[in-house]
Amino acid sequence: FPAILALEGVMTNVGMYRWWHQAYADAGYLVFAFDFGGQGHSDDAVEGDPGDNIEDARDALTYLLEQSPVKGVIDRNRVGVIGHSLGAITTMGVQAVEPRLHAAVAAAPISESSAPFDANPIPVMIQTGDHDGPVAPIPFLNPAVVRPVYEKLEGDRAFIVAEASSHAQHTNYPLLPTAQWGKEIAGQYSVAWMDYQLSHNPLALTVLTSAHPHL
Repeated sequence: FPAILALEGVMTNVGMYRWWHQAYADAGYLVFAFDFGGQGHSDDAVEGDPGDNIEDARDALTYLLEQSPVKGVIDRNRVGVIGHSLGAITTMGVQAVEPRLHAAVAAAPISESSAPFDANPIPVMIQTGDHDGPVAPIPFLNPAVVRPVYEKLEGDRAFIVAEASSHAQHTNYPLLPTAQWGKEIAGQYSVAWMDYQLSHNPLALTVLTSAHPHL
C-alpha cells in the first residue's frame, strides 16, 4: 500500500484533520498521523528532546516503516507527507532531508521565511486560500506571501489557491470562517497529487489539470 505521513498545525490535534486522513484512506492509502509534543494526546517535550518538529516527523516515519504493525505492507517507494500550517512548515523542512519520502503537500506554509528549506528533491504541491494570511485572514494577501515558497521549488511542483478560503480551509479552527468548498478542493487536488506522483495514475493528471470552479 502507499502511505501518507500527516503533520498537524499548531494548537490542533489529529482529530481536527480526520476528514483529510479519511480522503486518503478512501483512496487506498495507509495514513499515519500523530500529535506534535504538547498537542492533542502527546506529552510535553521530555528532557533531552530538541523540540524539533522535523526530527519528530522523521521519528514518526521511522516508526511507521520499521516498527508499526503495518510495516510489512507498505510500499516504500510510495510514501508521501502532507501537512497544514505548522505541519506544512515541517513538511517543507522534512522533504529536504528525508530520502524515504517521495512526494509532499504543504498546505498554508505561511511564508518563505517561516518555512525555510535548503533542498527540494521531491515533487511538492503548495496549497493556500485567497483569504488566508500570515497573521490573520487578510483577503488576497496570502497567495502573494506563499508564492515565494512555490517559486523556490526546483522539482515538479503545483500551486493551488482556493477562492474565499481561509487558514481554516484544512481544519476547523474556532471562529475562523472559510468557504464550504475549501475541503473539497484541498482533498481533491492533494489526493490526485499523490496518486500521480506516487502511483503515476494518468487519471490523477486529468484531475490536476482540470480547474475547479472555485480556484
